[in-house]
Amino acid sequence: LKPGALIQVWRDKEDYKHVVSGITDPEIDPFGHSFIFLHYTKDSDGKIIGIKIADQGYQSHRALLPRDYEVWWGANLKI
Repeated sequence: LKPGALIQVWRDKEDYKHVVSGITDPEIDPFGHSFIFLHYTKDSDGKIIGIKIADQGYQSHRALLPRDYEVWWGANLKI
């Protein structure tokens, strides 16, 4: 991803499946969140281990890790 990419995540795969299938059950409140990609974080060997994000203060104090969410979508858009 390039800086400025939009990312959408879902904590659980089941939440994502509910959103995609259009379930309208009021008892289901799938958790999803969007933010902007800033840059990758890497370990001492240069391996990508996380990302830094721009958000409304939510989780931007540390790098996000793959285990933080089960479903990740990211896209760079050109206008």
